[in-house]
Amino acid sequence: MNQAEIGKLMSQLRINVAPRHRNLKNIDGPEGRLHKLRKTVTALIKHERIELYYNRADEARGYAERLISDAIRYGDCHRTT
Repeated sequence: MNQAEIGKLMSQLRINVAPRHRNLKNIDGPEGRLHKLRKTVTALIKHERIELYYNRADEARGYAERLISDAIRYGDCHRTT
């Protein structure tokens, strides 16, 4: 099997993209926004695949990736994971 070259898989353009949170509207304010994101990430882990609008999916993806990377790094014995 041939191994792909990393240079061909990554973009050659050097464009800085500043990360920023999405303005997800919620009646309950920031606490309601976090509650929605918590429910979204929980559903994603539980069902493995969900359909969302782009804004919510993009923000939830960051939290899910961080949760998964912490689970891989620390294992299931880590209390916060």
